[in-house]
Amino acid sequence: LCLFVAVMPDMLFSEHVWPQNERLHHSVVRQEDMNSECRKLLFTIVPFAQEKADKHNIVLKGRIITLFGLLYEQIEKRPMERDDMKNRTVMGQIEKAIQHITEHYSEDICLEQAAKVSSMSRFYFCKSFQLFTGIGFNKYVNRIRVQAAKRMLAAGDEKIITIAMDCGFKSVRNFNRVFQNETSCTPLAYRKGAPKAEWTIIDHK
Repeated sequence: LCLFVAVMPDMLFSEHVWPQNERLHHSVVRQEDMNSECRKLLFTIVPFAQEKADKHNIVLKGRIITLFGLLYEQIEKRPMERDDMKNRTVMGQIEKAIQHITEHYSEDICLEQAAKVSSMSRFYFCKSFQLFTGIGFNKYVNRIRVQAAKRMLAAGDEKIITIAMDCGFKSVRNFNRVFQNETSCTPLAYRKGAPKAEWTIIDHK
């Protein structure tokens, strides 16, 4: 599941997608929870996630939701164990940090601040965040910012420097570097080829 959190964090932690009363009470999926149907679907998801192509977003989201539905049926049948309770508590703390990042990505977010929001020490937060999201804190923040920038680039003709500042980047140079690392193209190139109609379908905001 770390793969999905890293690829589409805005989707997996959106209240529109996962209401509080519908979340799994088990934070960790064990090997035996993955039946043949889940495994087959997972193998069709991985190639889409690795390509990071915007044209695959709707298909990818649909398959992830289907997989989570299958896992829900499997996991909720087994009783909650001690480790599950601990993982659920930690995941709840990490979700607070993720929510904080989602709401304040345009600001200067630091690791210490996120750890404080999660009521964790800096060391334990780093370790837990990496475990539950599959990527480091800074990379996660940059990914959220790039996703926001992609929406702005696809939506209109706002200046690149304005988009960079509005998304929390300190300079256009830094914005271009991070954006290109995440998308394999420059912001300007993305704008020229951005699928504008698609964003109106998948944007939950």
